[in-house]
Amino acid sequence: MKMTKDELNQSLNTFFQDEHELLAEIYFILKVGTETVLRFADIERDSQIDLTSQFIGKVKSELIEDQNLNVISISDADDRTNVIYEYDLEEIPNELTVIDQIIENEDIETFTFDNDRLEDIRGIVILISHNGENLVLYKKHYPISLFKKDGGFNIKRWGNQQRFTQLDEDIVKINISFDFIKLNNTLFIKDLKTLEKFFGFHDVIKRKAESCLEKIIEAEILENPEDLKTLMEDITFARKMTKVYSSSPVLGKIPTLTIISFVENYPSLVGKFQFNADKSRISLSTNISKQLFIKLLNDDFLQSELTNLYYASLAKDTLLEVIV
Repeated sequence: MKMTKDELNQSLNTFFQDEHELLAEIYFILKVGTETVLRFADIERDSQIDLTSQFIGKVKSELIEDQNLNVISISDADDRTNVIYEYDLEEIPNELTVIDQIIENEDIETFTFDNDRLEDIRGIVILISHNGENLVLYKKHYPISLFKKDGGFNIKRWGNQQRFTQLDEDIVKINISFDFIKLNNTLFIKDLKTLEKFFGFHDVIKRKAESCLEKIIEAEILENPEDLKTLMEDITFARKMTKVYSSSPVLGKIPTLTIISFVENYPSLVGKFQFNADKSRISLSTNISKQLFIKLLNDDFLQSELTNLYYASLAKDTLLEVIV
């Protein structure tokens, strides 16, 4: 069952209850050729304490204190903004399994300048463990965050002095931000674009969309279900099909004739669909009809009982009737 924003806040607040006892460990994810290598970053204690405080502050400000932030399942991902996605799909991109490796492996080798290279860093993991619980932050590392000593003349401020000195070593900049966060066994995606661009998430979504297509074929709603494949290469469309597969209140639940009657009478859908000869199935003849069909399966077309106005709605959080 999906975690609510209040439940996420409560879990994080409980974890941070003994904040003064928490100390973050930093790990580098290196890409050496085709191999992914994990390395522990040995950081002096004062800097470690400061990093811990800054990352905790970032989690508090961007998750706990953001009253407008919503938690939704990644299988229900839509066009809403200011959300964090709870990862609820069975398949996890291989690149993200390193999070569990870091939690479970106590013998990860330490990063050394003799054997490892800063330019091979592809990700940074911040692990905070306390009383058997774990909080993990993952941030994608970009080459722009590596300041290399090169043929130019680079200078830096020395301590509290006004004099500058030449930069004689490479520097890694660690921004206090994160793309993913894992609290115990629950993974949350803060930056969906990073997941899609760098972690093979497109392939996961496409496979789930293919499963959705099989489910649509079994339901015998469409005359030409295979025609949906033309849009499945579009990741946005594939994500919508994933949502249908995971949580459609229509597919496999509402009879086809009821669905056909609905599209013939709902104002914004009238004339948008064609049908087979005996009007027992919907025929998708245009890309617009394919888009509308997926919205239909997600039950996005609503009517206000108060005003009788018609709406297309993305967020349909179930309202529970409370009897006092």
